[in-house]
Amino acid sequence: MAASATVLKLGTVQETDSQVSATRFDLNHEDRELLEWLRSVALDVQLQGRIDVERACELIAVCPGGAPHRYASALLSATMTYTKTDAPLYRKGTDNVSRIEAWLVRLLGCFRSGDRLGVEMLVRSTIRPGGQRWVRFLAQGLSEVI
Repeated sequence: MAASATVLKLGTVQETDSQVSATRFDLNHEDRELLEWLRSVALDVQLQGRIDVERACELIAVCPGGAPHRYASALLSATMTYTKTDAPLYRKGTDNVSRIEAWLVRLLGCFRSGDRLGVEMLVRSTIRPGGQRWVRFLAQGLSEVI
């Protein structure tokens, strides 16, 4: 594994070592920029505290479209709330990519390319049933406004 890097978990910050598995995924330039932006939004979410995902989805459904930051904040909160495993996010600028970060980039890519089966596979494999609807809704909305 590469040298230690700081990891963001909504609510905590920890140093990487054997506690968190990290891999260097080959991301293209566009996906790397998206990941860096998601990491900066994750820091905002951490500073604000977790949001009520269901309420956020209801508000977004009433006024769809709009700022990508709204969708990303709610998506990150939903992912952290409903993920089946630990879901660390690295700080902006870190070379390593966590499993959940790669998952988020792939999920948004599946929506952009219209790969509905890929979306279903990714959501069902990572998100608990109670949050799957919210994560799909938020990821689709985010993919449409970015």
